[in-house]
Amino acid sequence: PPGVRARAMTALTMSEAARRVVAAAALLAPTVLLAAVLFAPARADEGAATAADAAADATARPKTYEYLLVPTWCADRVLVQLDVFGDAECAKAMLSRFLSLAITAGSLTLKAPQAAKIMAAGNAEGLSPSSMYLEVATFLTASVTSYANGYTLASYGESVSILIQNILLVFLLWHYEGAKHPLGERVGVLAACAAWVAPVVYLYATHGEAWETAAGVPQWLRMYPDIILGLGIPLTAVARLSQVWANFKQGHTGQLALVTVLLNFAGAAARVFTSLNEGQKTVTVVGFVSGATLSGVMLLQILWLWGATNKALKKKKA
Repeated sequence: PPGVRARAMTALTMSEAARRVVAAAALLAPTVLLAAVLFAPARADEGAATAADAAADATARPKTYEYLLVPTWCADRVLVQLDVFGDAECAKAMLSRFLSLAITAGSLTLKAPQAAKIMAAGNAEGLSPSSMYLEVATFLTASVTSYANGYTLASYGESVSILIQNILLVFLLWHYEGAKHPLGERVGVLAACAAWVAPVVYLYATHGEAWETAAGVPQWLRMYPDIILGLGIPLTAVARLSQVWANFKQGHTGQLALVTVLLNFAGAAARVFTSLNEGQKTVTVVGFVSGATLSGVMLLQILWLWGATNKALKKKKA
């Protein structure tokens, strides 16, 4: 009967919504717990160390890893005495190192699920072009400035990997949604990205890695790499917010890949831990917190709008 069918559909809808909420809570709970542990105030007896003690401890524990995952300063305890958890700082350093390596490895295929979903569907429905363009600019900035500063590839390899994948996604967008993105827009995007990093390329081409101390370099040009690198946080935030807004406005998440968003969220959350443990700058930590938060919002949108997204994609295919 119609009444029974209507009640069954209502129950199904409520059950689906409840499933999404539970799934979202399960995904977000570990991050909340991690943040609680990291930012919990120290007990009085734990905060008694003096600044001199802290400085001496930092000197005695250099951040080097001769044994891949095990810090040099506690290698004897872990590898010889087989005491893995006897020193909390050593255990945290090992966890941080493991997460860093896992993030770098995961970045090699981070965007593969998104690319596969676009190619399988034959369209880029629901994806925000501005979000994709800004992500290219963000990782292009990180890659070029890191190279110009003479950093080892291991320290910024994930940025290069994600940059290449983001560029491929943009080309897929232009291929499948070409009518929406005329040639003028494409040329403009490429020119803007080239102009964005051109001063950094010029500095490195003319002065090499000594550009920071080279004579005759205007002050604004000397500061430019740090300025655009600092803009990475707002660029990332705007890129993610653009996609969040697009999802909200259209009422579904289109071809946005759950696996890619989940990996983005997990990677940023893990980077919060590693950056805190390794004593990186506050601005770096804030960037990862921002990225994790916005990726979490996108994850919730995918789960909450699952049914609406399926309907929209079926209608698009029809």
